[in-house]
Amino acid sequence: ASLAVEVSATLNDHLKEAIRSALNHPLSEACILTERAFLRKMEGGCSIPVFALCRPDNGHNYILEAGIISSDGRLEVRKLLHFSAEEGLAEEVFKAAGEKLAEEVLKSGGSEILKSIKPG
Repeated sequence: ASLAVEVSATLNDHLKEAIRSALNHPLSEACILTERAFLRKMEGGCSIPVFALCRPDNGHNYILEAGIISSDGRLEVRKLLHFSAEEGLAEEVFKAAGEKLAEEVLKSGGSEILKSIKPG
C-alpha cells in the first residue's frame, strides 16, 4: 500500500522537503517507481488489466511480479524479475527494472493481449 500527500504549490521549498523527509519511506517509493515504470511501458490505465507488485526480497534484492490478463480472463502473461539495487536506491535502477519486465511481458504474448484490448 502507498499513500500520497499533496502540499500547496506556494509552500516554501524548505518546508516541502521537511514534510517529504518526515513522511517518505524510501523503500516503498523505490517499489512504486518500479511498478509505475512497468505500467507506463504497458500503457496501463484503469481500463487495461495489467498488474505489478514490487517487494524487497533480501538486503538490496527485489522481486517484481507483473503481467497482463485478457479481457475475458482466458489469457495471462505473468513474469517475475529478481533484481538488485545498491544502497541509496538509485531511481534509474528501479525504473529500468519495471521497463525491462514490461518488455518481457510484451514479447511473451502481452502485446497481442494489449492489441485485443486496445484495437487500432
